[in-house]
Amino acid sequence: MRRRISFTQRSNKVEVGFIQETKLTCFSEKLARSFWGSSDVEWTACNSEGASGGMVVLWKKDSLVVNYRLIGSGYVRINISWKGISVNLVNIYAPCSISLRRVLWKNLVDRRAKGLNEEWCLGGDFNEITRSEERLGGGANHNRKGMKDFREFIERMGVVNIPCVGGRFSWFKDNGKAMSRIDRFLVSNNLIEDWGVIDQRIGTRDVSDHASIRLFCSEFYWRPKPFRFNNAWLKHEDFKDFICKECASLKIEGRGDFILFEKLKQLKNRVRSWNREIFGWEDLKVSKEVEKINAMDLLIKEKFGDNVENLVLERKDATSEFWKHLHVKESMLRLKSRQLWLKEGDKNTRFFHNSIKERQRRNVILVVEGEEGRVEGVQEVKNEVKNNFEKYFNELDFGRAVPESMDFATLSDN
Repeated sequence: MRRRISFTQRSNKVEVGFIQETKLTCFSEKLARSFWGSSDVEWTACNSEGASGGMVVLWKKDSLVVNYRLIGSGYVRINISWKGISVNLVNIYAPCSISLRRVLWKNLVDRRAKGLNEEWCLGGDFNEITRSEERLGGGANHNRKGMKDFREFIERMGVVNIPCVGGRFSWFKDNGKAMSRIDRFLVSNNLIEDWGVIDQRIGTRDVSDHASIRLFCSEFYWRPKPFRFNNAWLKHEDFKDFICKECASLKIEGRGDFILFEKLKQLKNRVRSWNREIFGWEDLKVSKEVEKINAMDLLIKEKFGDNVENLVLERKDATSEFWKHLHVKESMLRLKSRQLWLKEGDKNTRFFHNSIKERQRRNVILVVEGEEGRVEGVQEVKNEVKNNFEKYFNELDFGRAVPESMDFATLSDN
């Protein structure tokens, strides 16, 4: 088993590893090296009680800035600093008892509430599923209360159940009559974006009844972003004049359809530049207007009783600018999230951000099944898709009748 784990770590270039149920009463440096496959490793372990339990977090030596380490009931947690952010990496081994799992969920949620600015990455054996489709066999009547508790735990922790690739289930009963997806990673939205998290992948299993889970991070570049019209542009007072001016400045000769195509093509790039200049920093503009309003409030307070009419007018203008930028920002988020059923003016930016990210994760294609197995990588997937469609749309070379030596009525030049 150690050799298998070591091979998985080296072949997949793992940076941090979570292992559950080590069944080791004392985790030594020698064991850490055997699991990692080299001496370049650091770890934090929770020893087993007898022949059951035990957890360990392994990571590449000097690759993490570890602030502190904590061992709790059902988890091992290390807190690290990453690009100025406090991040909690938590190895989970949840108990089988639903009541004990509730205690574990509560402990983690309470800790989450104390560090609102911290990010979380939880991984391991949660011994629970989020919906009935994640279990097969072993009795159809799974405890729905446990599933509900787990879903509420995920929501309260502010983490995301990332899409899974490679298989539906991560645990299999010895007789093969029951299987479920009780192992997974749950990651904060900000970490998903900063780390470039793509998906989590269920690997193959051998002697263990659990399959390995790998959190896959990458930044693939598929294609240039398509041009999309933003409804917020129509609310800007200079937009129509800008379009008219730019269209008039474009001098193109040729057929009418060619002129239209080329004008739209060039106009698209100019609108992109205009959008970056006008709408590119809406978050910053909102923050600046808030600072200006607060500064005006302090000045009005200091000069109370004096002539502060000019300050009041400046504050009124700043408030107007604040609401204008805020409405533009919400309109852009609403358009990107495609949640069109919400009424204009509804404010829930966190919901829009989560909707945008969830749609992006749902739509991305990272792996396809080809004729020779699984295909990964941007160019490889593109080639596989191209070859697949070429196979179906290539025209067979066969003889067909050709109308030679036949006279047809034609239109004259007149």
